[in-house]
Amino acid sequence: MNEKRFKIFDQLCFNRALETFPEEPGTCPEYTSQFILSILEVSENSDKSTLQNAINFARSWAELGFILPQKVMNRVLRAAFEFPIFIPQLSLLSPFFSNKGWLFNALLKLIREQPDLFFRSIEKNNSVWNFIFKQFDQDFFDKSEILDIEYSERPFSFLSEVLIFEWPSKNSPSSSEISIANNVRLIAEYCLAHPGEVADSILNCIAPLFPNEILPILAGKAEVLNGNNLAYFFSLYSNDNDESDHKKEASDMKNCLTGDSLTMALKLLPKNLKLAQSLVEGLGESEKRIFDEMLSHYNEKTKHFTVT
Repeated sequence: MNEKRFKIFDQLCFNRALETFPEEPGTCPEYTSQFILSILEVSENSDKSTLQNAINFARSWAELGFILPQKVMNRVLRAAFEFPIFIPQLSLLSPFFSNKGWLFNALLKLIREQPDLFFRSIEKNNSVWNFIFKQFDQDFFDKSEILDIEYSERPFSFLSEVLIFEWPSKNSPSSSEISIANNVRLIAEYCLAHPGEVADSILNCIAPLFPNEILPILAGKAEVLNGNNLAYFFSLYSNDNDESDHKKEASDMKNCLTGDSLTMALKLLPKNLKLAQSLVEGLGESEKRIFDEMLSHYNEKTKHFTVT
């Protein structure tokens, strides 16, 4: 963790993530691992042919039944960030691992040691994120039943949490104490300041895990959320029969779900038609016509839009 340190309860959450996604020790002979590492030197100036040969050699050992060690996968992931030509190698190598621990730890290391490369990949919508988001989504849907459990009490971590532990901050000194909640807010603020496909997707990966931190920042800009998240949050905070102590908090959170109502309504069409229609009730005639035009092409049974 360099010189930074977590607050005590956040450290427990970080430890939980490391237990959920342990580093991959690998089963290759030591001399083989060392040889692969010696030829798999990755930088922005690396020769692509040399890297290709090194990765092919590493994959040949995986195909023989050996598990590649974490250090090798760290470099393969960085190669994919530096040179998109190597992104397919991630899809070829991933099935050889029984879990996503290799990706968690490789991405954690990259964020920590290569923050400029990390941010550049987001701002330039590097296609390596397509692979990463696919892994995030699969992990999320496999574990979504624990979303209603308080973050600190969840039995295991989500893969996308890797983003919150080492999120680079230029404003805090390297020796400062850091908190997960603050990092989540930094992520939301950064993604809003750098709109794009990757930034929006990162925001949508993190939002359902940390709604209390993210939604207040999105107030007035909630249209950046995708249809699934909009439907989830409106459902989560719209229970009028809730008599619990959290009713006011839920009302406050619902009030954060504001923004471009037309965009939000169009995203919600396939998820909750009644809710989508309610969002356009107070809009002008031109916005209503746009919504009605889209609605005329929407098949409620198939949940798809059709062109007639």
